[in-house]
Amino acid sequence: MLGVEVLLALELHLEPRVGLELLLQAVELGCIFHAEGERLVTVAAPEGRERIFAGIRAALVGDGVVVLQGYTPRQLQFSSGGPRDPEHLYTPELLRQSLGGFDIVHLREHDAVLSEGTKHVGEAALIDLVGRKRS
Repeated sequence: MLGVEVLLALELHLEPRVGLELLLQAVELGCIFHAEGERLVTVAAPEGRERIFAGIRAALVGDGVVVLQGYTPRQLQFSSGGPRDPEHLYTPELLRQSLGGFDIVHLREHDAVLSEGTKHVGEAALIDLVGRKRS
């Protein structure tokens, strides 16, 4: 499922390219991954955030693309899951700062109704980002 979501994000938010090749690789980013239904969920403490974004930057080759979705501070108004600590939530400013050296192709805060297993159900405050590394 994760691969399909990445491909959809690429299709929706990036200029089409003939012969686009998608290279996925596993890297140690210093955060916790756990399976939740069909999704891979990342939990990262704020103090490790700089290391995680540095790992993303290092893992991408050339003008590689990062696709990220997270919760915004407004998520604290909802009971649909996600971090309860405001320090674990993303703002557009935090993402722009954390992804210096990237062209932000898409950055949007929005509400959505989640149905992702038993822990992420209901209305949620999300932020989506697609960024291209400057080569």
